[in-house]
Amino acid sequence: MSADYDSVRGGFSTRDIDQAIGHCTQALQQLDGARLFITGGTGFLGRWLLTILAHARTTLKLNLEVVALTRNAYAFRSRYSQFVALPWLTLIEGDIVSFDWPTGQFSHVIHAATDTAVEANARHSELSAAIIDGTRRVLAWAAHSGVRRFLYLSSGAVYGRQPSAIMQVAEAFPGAPDPFDLSSTYGSS
Repeated sequence: MSADYDSVRGGFSTRDIDQAIGHCTQALQQLDGARLFITGGTGFLGRWLLTILAHARTTLKLNLEVVALTRNAYAFRSRYSQFVALPWLTLIEGDIVSFDWPTGQFSHVIHAATDTAVEANARHSELSAAIIDGTRRVLAWAAHSGVRRFLYLSSGAVYGRQPSAIMQVAEAFPGAPDPFDLSSTYGSS
């Protein structure tokens, strides 16, 4: 293993990382030469993606670059120092609804920015506006920049309450969050 991978895997199981790479090797190989913009790049899911990409760069010998949007680059670097020295990773600071558009050519966008904190769900209209307006801003930038690939990440909350008899929710599951339940603001938005 290279120092790049060893220094970044902190916090995640090596076995889980290896298993994830095994499941998506073909898709990762298609990222060779890519330049990705990741929103929410420093949250839990963003860190997982960055860790997978660091491992893929090493094990699959991929050449890729990542620009990640974060609310607080200093706090991220302080807490997760293993990401500081990676030459292929650039952090830009900003809020999802008002960030400065990154410059240059990008091949892919992974939109994973949403405040999932319990406190955020208590501010229903703010959370809803951030999700909708933030996605609108990322889509506008991607269209303006000519990005060809856009992946929107979400959670099972968009399907509403999962029936107990279902082990996995299929993409075509017709469920939806209850629009009258304020705790489903995230899923509804």
